[in-house]
Amino acid sequence: MNKEATERDDIGYLRAKRVKVSAQPPQKVVVDGELIGDTPIEVECLPKSLTVFVPVMQEEQPMEKLEGLPNVKVELKNEG
Repeated sequence: MNKEATERDDIGYLRAKRVKVSAQPPQKVVVDGELIGDTPIEVECLPKSLTVFVPVMQEEQPMEKLEGLPNVKVELKNEG
């Protein structure tokens, strides 16, 4: 079970703003590790309702920096 979800044959996915999940027999529903109830369950995406924190990424410094150096003239190579 090391495949990504998108590569597995037993997992489907779709894009939706609202879904209803039901099962026979009813199944337990776990969200973020917590049991919240049984199916059926309706889930709705609410705009701007989730704040995501990510680490600050360091910008990679360019390999070359010539602008602003005294007595340096940069000429662009014509590739024609």
